Amino acid sequence: MAEAATQEIGLFNRREFLRLGFWAATALAAAEIGGAALVFFWPKLKAGAFGGEVNIGTLEEILPQLPMDAVPLYFREARFYLSHVEDGLLALYRKCTHLGCVVPWNYEEDQFHCPCHSSLFNRKGEWQGGPAPRPMDLMGIDIRNGEIWVDTGEISQRTAYVPSQAVPI
Repeated sequence: MAEAATQEIGLFNRREFLRLGFWAATALAAAEIGGAALVFFWPKLKAGAFGGEVNIGTLEEILPQLPMDAVPLYFREARFYLSHVEDGLLALYRKCTHLGCVVPWNYEEDQFHCPCHSSLFNRKGEWQGGPAPRPMDLMGIDIRNGEIWVDTGEISQRTAYVPSQAVPI
């Protein structure tokens, strides 16, 4: 019987073999969990998706759809409104500055109207009423070779509208 307890398997006895197998399985499981966590937490900043730069079209395509002081254009995947005001173009982040609700454009009132707590904003994103503490946030706009690029990864808070916030066209 004593011989069976010390039986060797190749270079190891049974106890060493099981111990080595346990630690190998533990290391493999830890590597799989670490790899999955790395993929999950790795930033996915791609051009054309929210969190990166988005090409929304050329000036020739956009401006006929967006005359001065018209209803802002909504870009759902990029999560912003493009507004054409007298000073140029503004990319307004769609979230209310009160509690982060999605703020739709209200055609009857001709302004943004938050459905949750009734914060109101004009087409420049300026606060008009309700509990919101400040104007709507802005995203950066860059016009390159006649194409309009909006940086959805850089959202700026502001305290008031200043004409320099608009990108001249």
